[in-house]
Amino acid sequence: MGKETEIIKFIFDKLEQGVLYQELKKKDIIPQRLEIYSDFVETLYTLIFTTYLGEDTINTTENKIIHFNWCWNKVKENFKLENISFNDDLKLKEMFYNFTVNNFFDKEKSDENEARIFIYWKMLLNYHTPKTQMELEEMFNFYEKFDECFSLIQA
Repeated sequence: MGKETEIIKFIFDKLEQGVLYQELKKKDIIPQRLEIYSDFVETLYTLIFTTYLGEDTINTTENKIIHFNWCWNKVKENFKLENISFNDDLKLKEMFYNFTVNNFFDKEKSDENEARIFIYWKMLLNYHTPKTQMELEEMFNFYEKFDECFSLIQA
């Protein structure tokens, strides 16, 4: 198989379900934890979208950072009430900030765009959803960053 074919397969071909589960098991992906991470992301983007004041208000890099940080911290506070903590989250936060800038703040605002963001994260952070090798690598990357800062708080 040629290099171009391998690249196309990596990007576009969905893995067989058995192969997907083997890869998830090899990386010690815990389905319940992945669900918590997915809930975090869904909560974050719900808050970002519902509290967004529009391009006339959030029109500078500084304002984007302020809005994102407020949403991020609010979600962390809400999870802390459920005895789930995300500490030392700078890398994870930066990854999500960059994603948000590229896919929301700097894009035309529409319900379709917001839906695409929700669908993307639901697919990426769902244990059972078929994925390409590229999507799986992306999932591993975010899971690892979440895992680095995740902890349960003893009540």
